[in-house]
Parts: sequence; C-alpha cells; structure tokens
Amino acid sequence: GGGVGFGCSGEPDERSEQSGSFEGGTAEVRVDFSCGDLALSMADGAGWTLDARHGSGDEPDITAGGASLQLDSDAGGAFGVGGSRQEWELTLPSDAMVDLSVDANAASSRLELGGGRFSRVEVGANAGDVRVDLAGASADELDLEANAGSMTLLLDAATAAAGDLGVNAGSSAVCAPDDLALAITIETDNVTFSHDLEESGLQRSGDTWRSADGAPAVDLSVEGNASSLSLNDEEACA
Repeated sequence: GGGVGFGCSGEPDERSEQSGSFEGGTAEVRVDFSCGDLALSMADGAGWTLDARHGSGDEPDITAGGASLQLDSDAGGAFGVGGSRQEWELTLPSDAMVDLSVDANAASSRLELGGGRFSRVEVGANAGDVRVDLAGASADELDLEANAGSMTLLLDAATAAAGDLGVNAGSSAVCAPDDLALAITIETDNVTFSHDLEESGLQRSGDTWRSADGAPAVDLSVEGNASSLSLNDEEACA
C-alpha cells in the first residue's frame, strides 16, 4: 500500500505473524511503530494477533505476557529514517480493559477502536497522520498528540471519553454527531492556533464550547501551536 513512508528505504518483502491472548480482564499494550502503515482494530474475545509485513531483517520485536503486549518495529534511526517500510495489522480484544499506548513515527496510522474499553488511550505521532476512531468505545483517559502531521478523532453517540488533544505544526479534526453530548475547551491563546468552533453551532461559555447542558459524554481539552482544529470538516471526516 501507500502511506506516508517519510524517510523509508525499501519495500516490505517479508511477513511475520504472531498471536496470543490476555488472561484476566485487563491488559497493557505498547506499540512503537516507525515508517509505513499501521492498522489497529478490535475483535471479540481475549486474543490478539499481529500480521506484519517488513523488510529483510526488520521483523518486529514482540514481548508478550498474560496481561501485557509490547511491539517494537525495527526500522532504522530516529523517526524511522533509513529503515524499510512496515505494514502492520494489529487486532486487540474488546473483552479486556486495555491501557493502550501508540508511538507512531513517519507513519499513516488507522486506529479503529470501536467497541473497545480503555483505561487510557495515549497516541503520539511525529511526521505522519493518525485517525483514531472511538465510535462505540469508552476511554477513561485520552492523551492524543501529533507533531508535524494531522490527528483526526471520530466519535459517535455511544462514545464516552475525556482527555487532551494537542497538535504542533499540523492540523486536528473532531468528527461528532449532533446527538453526542460534547464539550471542547481551548487551552491556548496562541495566535498561531485557529479553530472553527464559533461557526459550529455549539454553545460557548468562556473557553468551552458545548453541544448540550449537563455532563458531556466526551470532554476534550485542545491546545496547539502553528496548527488548527476543525469540527465536522467534510474532507477530514469522510
């Protein structure tokens, strides 16, 4: 496939597959990915699977236990520069409460987390684009940050989440239906940060824009530098 592939040298010509399962109701998952395309999805049960395409000698490092999983790509130097392109498809179980951390560099990441339960979702991206789909998911804590790239967060009426969204030198987008109780607080007065919330139809109170009174189902704090935030942008949310 295509993808960002910034600084990547060579196409994936080998394949590695591995699977396992989590014991008990919680799991800690750490993903360190560089250079290529990362696709993460959820499935019923307690099992996880990884289908990874990579260059010769660049198979992922996998450390797995009954309540933990750590995946590291071997893709060259800083931010994957000089490494071969990777193409990962990772599936996680929706039966477990997951503490998820994803560090993606020079990558195009699609995190389809719908139906999952998360104590935390932490995503850091450098020189790439990330799409986090939380439709039908719950996340007690969100920590989403992109540098020199884009971050898109998709929500639906069944999403329950709270946390932070930050972008430096890039763009962010939130996609939310009208029937979602949403609150967005802008945590910066940086003149290099812009947003379209004044035209969104949300009700403003101080630095917070709300879709309805009462406790929001999704509560976001947003900050940025040399960046922008859009709500329900047609192109970003397509």
